[in-house]
Amino acid sequence: MHYTDCIVPAVIVVWAAFEYHRREQEFKEKMAYFARGLPPPQPAPFHPSWRLWTTGLTALSLFAFVAGMVFLGITTLPRYRTSFFLIALPFAFLLPVLLLILRRDYRIARRVSDRKGDS
Repeated sequence: MHYTDCIVPAVIVVWAAFEYHRREQEFKEKMAYFARGLPPPQPAPFHPSWRLWTTGLTALSLFAFVAGMVFLGITTLPRYRTSFFLIALPFAFLLPVLLLILRRDYRIARRVSDRKGDS
């Protein structure tokens, strides 16, 4: 085991600690509102554009991977074709799901930007 194998789990643990702290603070603030008999304020609907970019780039990367595997399956020796197609198959099923998520995120972002323009 190389010492760099510990970096990713360490980053995940640190991120999880910060995320837990953030959510705990958010929970305490909501409970303070409830203790005073007030409903907590609703956050403004905001959908960051980076979600669109990361989802789109992931979909594009996944499409390129599936297309590459299919291309290799078509152009390689006949005895290896099945392997490439079997590798591409589960990812090909994930691609439509990712495209549906991208479409949903785009519609949310467009709806939020339309509301900001109306104000």
